[in-house]
Formats: sequence, structure tokens, C-alpha cells
Amino acid sequence: MRRGGVTYHISSIYPQAKFTLVDLNKEAITLAKQNLQHLRATFLVEDMNKLSLPDDEYDRVFCWQTLSWTDSELEKSLAELVRICKPGGLIYCSSLFNLEHEVDLKTEVFDWTRPSCVQSGHCFTYKTFSYRTLQTILEKLVKHFTVHKFDMPIDLTFKPKGLGTYTVRLIDGSRLQISAGMLMNWGILEIEK
Repeated sequence: MRRGGVTYHISSIYPQAKFTLVDLNKEAITLAKQNLQHLRATFLVEDMNKLSLPDDEYDRVFCWQTLSWTDSELEKSLAELVRICKPGGLIYCSSLFNLEHEVDLKTEVFDWTRPSCVQSGHCFTYKTFSYRTLQTILEKLVKHFTVHKFDMPIDLTFKPKGLGTYTVRLIDGSRLQISAGMLMNWGILEIEK
């Protein structure tokens, strides 16, 4: 399942829940509707930084693989996610985090294996956020937050010439995730409003 995958898995834990899925990409919402026909769900094509959703509405908010690629400022995106979450509710965001260093990274990636890059120079932007940046933004918005490091439990051995994740196993048995030569420091940001 490509679109709506997180919702699909959450619905198996909370089968009676109602879901609202938001994506800026109309095709992504169309695919999610097809994949999640069996759920009580609303599907919206909207910008995550200008949501039409009411304040304090949702018990749980999930933002999966979006923060590292949005053109918006992290502060604006997180404030909007916090705004729609009920007091005492939880927000989960998967993204790239730099937990060992007080450094934020913004990398422009030109993947010459993709026709869009070859034809028009289209690039991708990857952002990695430091704990210090999260702390600066969230300490004034929420009760508590933590970042859970995501450790890859399996080997990914295919090494593409362009973007695509593979793993390198370290002596201690842990794995580094690498895509196109970049370290992919995946984590799950958990926020309690």
C-alpha cells in the first residue's frame, strides 16, 4: 500500500476510529481513498500549514515523512499540528533528526537517475532537524516531547545509483540507513499537547 499506509495500520488497532487524511497532492488522496474505502474517513487536499480543521479536535495526529520535505518552516508546521490536537492528545511525526549534534541540515539533492532531474534540473530538499531546534520550538507549545530513534531491524541490501535506502551493518549489530550517500537519521517525534 503506497498511500494511506499509516492510517491502514492504525485502523487495525483502532477499528472504530474516524480518520481525516490530508495531503497536498491530489493523486495521493485519490489513492488513499481507493486503499481505505472500508474506513470511516474524510479525505482532504490541503496544505498542512493552512488546515481547515478546527482547533483541539483530534486525539491523535500523525505526520509521516513530511516535515523533512516540506517547503515550510518547521515552527509553522508543528504549530499547526499542535493546534488541531486536543489538550492531552498525542502527535507523532516521522522525520530525519540529528540527535547527536546541534546542527540542522538542509540538503538539495539532484538525482540524475530520475528523468525529472535530467530534463529540468528538478531537485529534492532533505531537512534534518536537531534536538535543540525541536526544543526551541516545542517548549512554548506543548507539555512534553521526545524523539524515538528508529533502528532498522532488517538489512536493506539493494544499493541504487540514485535515491533509495540501503543499510550498512556496524560492528555492534546496529544498522546505518543510507540513501544516495546521505545518512538517514530517521526518528519518531512524539509530542504530548
